[in-house]
Amino acid sequence: PPPPPPPGGAPPPPPPPGGPSGVPPPPGIMIKEPSPEAVAKPKVSYKQLYWRKQRLNPKFADKYGSVWKELKKIDPPKEQLTHLFGTVKKEAEVKEEEKLKKLKVITVLDQRRSNNILIEISRLPPPRHIKASILSMDDTHFTKETVDKLLGYLSPTDEEKEQIQEARANNPDLPLGKAEEFLYALSTIPELKARLSLWKFKFSFKSFEEDFADEIMFLKQASDELTKSTTFKYLLACLLSVGNFLNQGKEV
Repeated sequence: PPPPPPPGGAPPPPPPPGGPSGVPPPPGIMIKEPSPEAVAKPKVSYKQLYWRKQRLNPKFADKYGSVWKELKKIDPPKEQLTHLFGTVKKEAEVKEEEKLKKLKVITVLDQRRSNNILIEISRLPPPRHIKASILSMDDTHFTKETVDKLLGYLSPTDEEKEQIQEARANNPDLPLGKAEEFLYALSTIPELKARLSLWKFKFSFKSFEEDFADEIMFLKQASDELTKSTTFKYLLACLLSVGNFLNQGKEV
């Protein structure tokens, strides 16, 4: 190789055409191209399944084994699942979600109770509209089954009401978690149980009416048939005659 230029001399000539561009890396250092995995990909969110962990009794597991240990590993069809259940999030949405995650919220419910509520309210109006929907008995997003659930485990207990109200009073600047916000909205509805019971009767009235209407129709048809039946009248006359005879002349 030619000797380096003296200090203050002209810069080295450019590389020949077709050669590598830029300054080559120092000896011992390799430049790697970014792997496909390292390339930024849009984040995808999926509809989750809320698993409930089941604890296996070790005595039974040792004696009878476990079917879960016999299963073979299967690679899921990722592309199809992403197409069916995935949603690509925009960068702004991802940043907003990360911001919300960092934001503290008031939570007083245990994880299982909170998950059960979140699953059910995903098909209902937002908590800020739930009160108006119940007060007006709006059937748009509610069914008889939904009202049954609101009368049951979706209804806040007295203890939950007290915990949520106390937490709001102690943290007035923090928002409620989604499940807590839903229970709080229900707790502000006057005579909630009575309203839901009436709403349930409203849903059931049509089926009750149809059942009773059929029974009343059958009863009326039977009454008309008996009124017009000469055979039935003859049978009654025979019974009356026999009864008068057995009563020895005491006719009725």
